[in-house]
Formats: sequence, C-alpha cells, structure tokens
Amino acid sequence: MSVTVSTVQASRPEQLVASATEIGTKIAALDTTMAAQRQALAQMRAGWQGQAASTAIIKAEQNLNRQEELRARLSALRQALTTGGIQLGFTRNGLLTTVAMLRAVGWQVAEDGTAT
Repeated sequence: MSVTVSTVQASRPEQLVASATEIGTKIAALDTTMAAQRQALAQMRAGWQGQAASTAIIKAEQNLNRQEELRARLSALRQALTTGGIQLGFTRNGLLTTVAMLRAVGWQVAEDGTAT
C-alpha cells in the first residue's frame, strides 16, 4: 500500500497511543470488577451448599473465564496500538524531517515522495 507525503503529514499516530491508554483504563476497571466477582464467588463457595449453589458457582466461574479472555484480548490490543503508534510516529517524523530538509535546500518533493 502506498501513501502520499500529505497523507503521512495528515496522519496522527499518537492517537493510536492515546487509544491504548484509554483501553488501559478499561482494563483497570475490568480488573476491579473481576476482583469483586472473585471475592463474591469465594463467599458463595464458603456459605452456599446444594445443587443450586453448585450451579450458580459454575455459572460464575464461566463468567469470570470469559472476562479473563476479554482482558487478554484487550491487553493484546493495547500492546499492538502502543507499539504500532510509537513506530508509526517515529517513521512519520523521520519522513517529514527528510522532506523538510530536502525542500529547505531547494529540492522539490512530489506527493509520491520523488525528489528532484
């Protein structure tokens, strides 16, 4: 996939890092919720007996397992956004610095990056 100089200039890779930060906030909230649910599950195990208790405990454990899977996916997404945003930011800055330097010494840089 090719892009133009102006497309690179208009890009905002720092927004990827900002999105990763927002996802981190959501992960922290999920961690808090999961901790409370684990505590409630421990209380259920300690205080409930019988078939209904067993069924409720199994359901709660399944719910926590799904939340753990969601947390893992969110963490992977956060890492990808952070890494990608940082790498794209460095690449963007390097390219735009090169274009500015070329133009400053009289070169013409076309949208496709061709310098003459």
